[in-house]
Amino acid sequence: MEEKQAGSSIVFDYLDTDAFIPTKAARRTQLLQSIARQVGEPMISGFDPKLLEKDLQNLSFQLEENLSPAEIDLRYFSSRQDRYRAFEHIHFARAAIV
Repeated sequence: MEEKQAGSSIVFDYLDTDAFIPTKAARRTQLLQSIARQVGEPMISGFDPKLLEKDLQNLSFQLEENLSPAEIDLRYFSSRQDRYRAFEHIHFARAAIV
């Protein structure tokens, strides 16, 4: 097993747990999950954004940024003219090894 390098970072996207609750999941997210399932890559779990910091701390990571779909939309999509928007239930996170 390789030793973790302090200061190294990881950036990832993840589905929040509401994406797996049919009555809460946005239609577009349900379609994404259906397509992924059909190609043999089912999305089977996500993270609770409120608990992600603690989950990462247990793995010796410090959460540095955890963007919600609304924050992603504002940062990356607000100036677009093609109506393309951030995906519901998908968050961007950045963490560093401590």
